[in-house]
Order: sequence, then C-alpha cells, then structure tokens
Amino acid sequence: MSLEESISDWVDRIAKRIPGFSGYYKKEERRENDQKLREKIASKLGDVQDIINEKGRRITKSGDISPLDRIGQLSKRLEKLKDSVRYADYGYSGFFDQKEVSESTLRSVYRFDLKLLDWIENFISSVDTDTALDDISNNIENGFELLDKRLQIIEGD
Repeated sequence: MSLEESISDWVDRIAKRIPGFSGYYKKEERRENDQKLREKIASKLGDVQDIINEKGRRITKSGDISPLDRIGQLSKRLEKLKDSVRYADYGYSGFFDQKEVSESTLRSVYRFDLKLLDWIENFISSVDTDTALDDISNNIENGFELLDKRLQIIEGD
C-alpha cells in the first residue's frame, strides 16, 4: 500500500468516527483547490507584468520616456491585484467557525472564480507590447471589480 493510499484510508477511518470531519476534509480540499486556482491567476498576472516590463524597455529604447511613469503606476496596480487574488478570502468557513457558509454561496463564489479565470485568459490573449496603456489599465480595474463582487458574495452570506 502506498503512502497516499494509507493516508487516504486513515482519513476515511477518522471521518467515520468524528462527526463533521468528512465535511471538514472536503473543505480542506476546496481550500487547496481554491488556492491552486488563485495561484494560477496570479501567475498569469505575472505574465502580464512581464509584458508591461517589456513595453517599458521598448519605450526606454525609443527615447520617449514620458510614458514610463504611467507604466510604473500600472505595474504597481497590477502587483496589488496579484496580491489581492493570491490572498482573497476562500469563500467558506473553517471547521471551528461559528458562521457556516451556505452551499448556494459556495456555488456563487465558484461561478465568480470561473469569471476570474475567464477574465485573466481574455486579458492574457488581448495584451502584448503594442497594447494601449489605457486598455491594460481598464483590464486591471476589471479584475479588481470582479474581486470586489466575489468578496460581496462571501460577506453577504
């Protein structure tokens, strides 16, 4: 029996004996999956960061450095968005939390997580070193709006 199988067997035995543990274990799996999704989105935002940095290098080489302040602002805003995605609330309560998050709220959070994934994939596919700074800025702000709506769902439960 492999280590993974023995751990799984051990967890199953505990789940049968401790009321509520299986729900806790499922929540831990949700937490891990949610973390993986947010890391993927943050990583893709890092790809956008690379594009913005390359845009800055090209502008510097061209001799017209007037847009560099704006690029720096976008870079900082994007970094804040990456951190906001990476450290966003999970959308469900922990094992010992007094407030239970409903399944309907979880479904809504998952729908928003899919919207975030769609948003970042569209953002990545639409941005390159020739993309206008205003378009990049608008996309970053759209990401913040999605995160705010996700948080409202979580807090509204």
